[in-house]
Amino acid sequence: MENRLNPLLPVAISLLLGIIAGEQLENTNTLWVWLVASAVVFFSALWFSRHKYLQSVLILLLTALLGVVLALHRLETESKPLPEGTTMYKAVVMSEPQMRRKTISCDLLITAGEMTGQKLKAYIIRDDVTQNYKRLHVGDGIIASSEMEQPRNFNASNFDYSQYLKVHGFKAITFIHRNRWRKAKVDLSGLSYFQRTRIAALKFRKVLISEYQKEGIAEKELAVMAALTLGDKSMLDNKLRNEYSVSGAAHVLAMSGLHLSVIFALLSPLVIGCRNRRWAWLIVIVTIWGFVFLAGMATSLVRSALMLTVFAFAASLNRGQVSLNALSLAAIVLMICQPSCIHDVGFQMSFMAVLFLLTMLPSVVRWSNDARTGLQRLIRRGCNLAAVPIVAQLGVLPLVIYYFGRIPCYFLLANIIVIPCVTLILYGAMAFFLLFPLRHWIAAALSALVGEMNGCLQFVASLPGASIEGIHINGLQVVLLYALIFVVYLLMRKVLRILMA
Repeated sequence: MENRLNPLLPVAISLLLGIIAGEQLENTNTLWVWLVASAVVFFSALWFSRHKYLQSVLILLLTALLGVVLALHRLETESKPLPEGTTMYKAVVMSEPQMRRKTISCDLLITAGEMTGQKLKAYIIRDDVTQNYKRLHVGDGIIASSEMEQPRNFNASNFDYSQYLKVHGFKAITFIHRNRWRKAKVDLSGLSYFQRTRIAALKFRKVLISEYQKEGIAEKELAVMAALTLGDKSMLDNKLRNEYSVSGAAHVLAMSGLHLSVIFALLSPLVIGCRNRRWAWLIVIVTIWGFVFLAGMATSLVRSALMLTVFAFAASLNRGQVSLNALSLAAIVLMICQPSCIHDVGFQMSFMAVLFLLTMLPSVVRWSNDARTGLQRLIRRGCNLAAVPIVAQLGVLPLVIYYFGRIPCYFLLANIIVIPCVTLILYGAMAFFLLFPLRHWIAAALSALVGEMNGCLQFVASLPGASIEGIHINGLQVVLLYALIFVVYLLMRKVLRILMA
C-alpha cells in the first residue's frame, strides 16, 4: 500500500544506491559496460510489460544502473587533469570577497582560458599598500595568473572540505599573488545562458543589499538580514555564526524550506480568490523560483522549490498524497542533475529534516487532535508548538553530531524565538522593497527586530550547558543512531495510542 501511495520513494532509493555503488567502482573505463547493461534492462522491462511485478523490479534495477552511469560519468569528468604550471585566465567574481588573515577568498568563474566555464575557489593575497582588493565585488571581472591545485582538506574532521568543493562545482583552488591580478571587463559570451543569468542575478542581489545599507542598518543586523532574506552569508562573522550554531538556530541562516514556506503562505491566498487557479498557481511557482534564483540556487532551496512545484501541480489537478512523492521527486531530479549532491551536508540535513517531518509529525498531530479533556487540549497546544522543531532537530541530530561534533541543548527555546522572528523579517523585507515611501520606518523596525533576535540567541548560547561539544562518531554509528531514533518513535507511538484509547 505504501509503495502505491508513494511510488517514487523506491525509485529515489534505487537511484541513490546506484550512485553510491558507481562511486565505489572508480574505474571509469567500464562506463560503456554499464550503458549496455542499462539498455538490456530497459528493453527487458518493455518485454515483460504484462508481468507487473517483474517489470517493477526491472525498473528499479534500471534506475540503480542509471545511478551507476551518472556516478561514473561524474568521476570521468572530475578526473581530467588540471593545467600544469602558471595559467593566465579571465574570470568573473561569483561571491562577495571575504576577508581572511592574509588573503581574501572568493569564487571565480573562468570566462576565457584553458578552463573556461569552470569554477575556482580563489585566495588572493592582500596588498595592504594599495588595498585594491577592497574594490573587488561580486560580478566584477578580473585577469589573473596562478597555479591550479586539486581541492584538499586543511584539517582532520568528518567534514570533507575537498568533497564539499567538488559537490558545489569547484574544479580547483588557487592562490593568486597580489601582483598577478587586476580588475578588467570580461566577455561573458563564452558562458552558458544559465551562468550569465546567474551572474546578473548576483549583481542584482548586491544592489538590493546596498538598499539595506542606504537606510543605515547596523553591521550585525545587516549581515543577518542579507543571509535571511537574500541568501548572502558573506557578511556573517565567525562569532555570530557560532552563536547561531550553539543555540541551535543555525538552520535559519541557510536558505531552506522555511523561507520558501513563508513566501508560499503569503502568496497562496491569491489562489483561493482567483477563478483560474492553474494560472494563479503558475504565478506562485514562478515567484518562488525567481526568489530561489536570486538567492543563489542553494541546494536546500532547490529541493524546497521542487517540492512546492509538485504540490502546486497536484493541487491544481486536485490530487492528494503528494508529500513523500514530492520529496522523492526532488531527490531524483537533484541526483540526476548533480549526482555528487548526495555528499552535500546541506542536502543531507534538509532531506532528513523533511523526511522526519513527513513521517513522524502526522502521528504527533493526530495524537494531539484526539484530545478530549481540558488538560489534554492544553498538552495538544504545547505539542503542536514544539513538535516541528523537535522532529526536524531529531532528523538532523545524527548528522550534526557526525559533522560538527556538537549537540545544541536549547534548540527548542531558540526555535520558539527564531521562527516567528524570521517570518516577520521575511514579510518585512518584502514590504521594504515594495513600499518605497515607508522604507525608512520599515528598515528601522527590521533592524530592531533582528537586533533583538540576535540578542536572544546570544543569551541562549551563553547559558550553562548550551551545547555538548567534542563528540565523535563514524558513519556506521550514524546509521545505528537513526535506527535507534526510529525504534524509540515506534515504541512511543504505541504507548501514546494506549494512553489515548
